[in-house]
Amino acid sequence: MNKNHLNISDRQLFNYLNNTADENEIRQVEKWIQESNEHRSYFRKFKKAFEAADSYPLYNSIDVEKRWKELKSSGKKQPAKATVFLRMQPLVKIAASILLILASAYLVYFYSSSAKIIYDYTEAGPVIHLPDSSTIYLQPGAMLTAKKRFNREVHLEGEAFFDISNDPQQPFTVHSNQSQIQVLGTSFNLKSGMEVDVKLYEGKIRFLNQSETIILQPGDEITYNTKTKLTESKQFSDTITKLQFNGTPFKKVCELLEKKYLYKIQVPQEIAGEEVTGQFKADATISEILHILGSPLEFNYTVNNRYITIKTETIKNKSPDENN
Repeated sequence: MNKNHLNISDRQLFNYLNNTADENEIRQVEKWIQESNEHRSYFRKFKKAFEAADSYPLYNSIDVEKRWKELKSSGKKQPAKATVFLRMQPLVKIAASILLILASAYLVYFYSSSAKIIYDYTEAGPVIHLPDSSTIYLQPGAMLTAKKRFNREVHLEGEAFFDISNDPQQPFTVHSNQSQIQVLGTSFNLKSGMEVDVKLYEGKIRFLNQSETIILQPGDEITYNTKTKLTESKQFSDTITKLQFNGTPFKKVCELLEKKYLYKIQVPQEIAGEEVTGQFKADATISEILHILGSPLEFNYTVNNRYITIKTETIKNKSPDENN
């Protein structure tokens, strides 16, 4: 099939998954994936076929019926040994049956161990709770893939914040575009695209790409360009002594709070552009600042380790008639 019904070629999707796409092709595919749920659904199906392609020939090569016919034919060509062959025939049948059972068992094992669960971001359920008690907060457009037989290994497309439970015996691995992250127990934000961006909030992680391994400490940020293969490292915490705002959009305020306090903050779109004017003391806690801002902007918030979720209060969602 050269071209699917959604106006992008399967060859482009293959190149994208095979890491052979050029920069323009990567942008086209990623833009196309985000355009609709229909595109995302088609991409998921194509990706499953791509990932299974290497393993399928192994099962396909097991042809019990063909082998059984060959054994029967070889027996007919040797009449002098017909009696011996007839005596051995039940054993051959048993062997063929065992081979068939083994092939079936392999197929069941292969599909049960490689079967995947795909999590898409939705406004109603952006939070994923994994079997090992790790929590992942997907950002709009993100998609996370994990095996049904969970092994603390996932694949991310898009952006997500990870709060990983500690297990010294089994590190947690996140695969992104041409790179991976290995952790024991920590909190970090990962944005996967043509550029892979990682911010570490708590703990320690190991970032690996095709040519290097980098250990991150809290406050470290790295950006890996999958096209140029270059990695940039920097600190994303800053030395702000006080926070002063003058008509600053609330989203920008939260970005500054993230840098100062090493938290990841999810901001609702409906108040992201609200302007903030004021000044806070250098020793003010992030909870004190959000509590003060929550009154005029009419929001509340929850804190889960290093992740803060801001939600607008009910009054924001009421119609004008309901407020009267």
